[in-house]
Amino acid sequence: MSGAGWVWTTFGVLLALMAARAWVVETGYRRLGRTPVKVQVLTGAVAVVLVGLVVLLAANGGLQLADMLINGQDTTAATDPAAPGDQAPPAPDAPGPGAPPPAAPGA
Repeated sequence: MSGAGWVWTTFGVLLALMAARAWVVETGYRRLGRTPVKVQVLTGAVAVVLVGLVVLLAANGGLQLADMLINGQDTTAATDPAAPGDQAPPAPDAPGPGAPPPAAPGA
């Protein structure tokens, strides 16, 4: 599974846990009159999954995105292959631009 798949799966688990917690809170408080232990366990699980989601987002480029947004850096010039100065030098056995063609064998 790709990194994006793990992020979306974790987000889905987070939503499911939050929905389960909300259901337990709404149905359990009227019967017991206090916060059930299930709510505390689900709250802890939501916190753990939320921390995992933040870590996954950071690991999949979120830190770089946040840094670019905060510092206002433009990275398009560094990744554009047509940008001047980004061209690799020619191979050693390849003739450079303007070089005469190689001589024919036996000439």
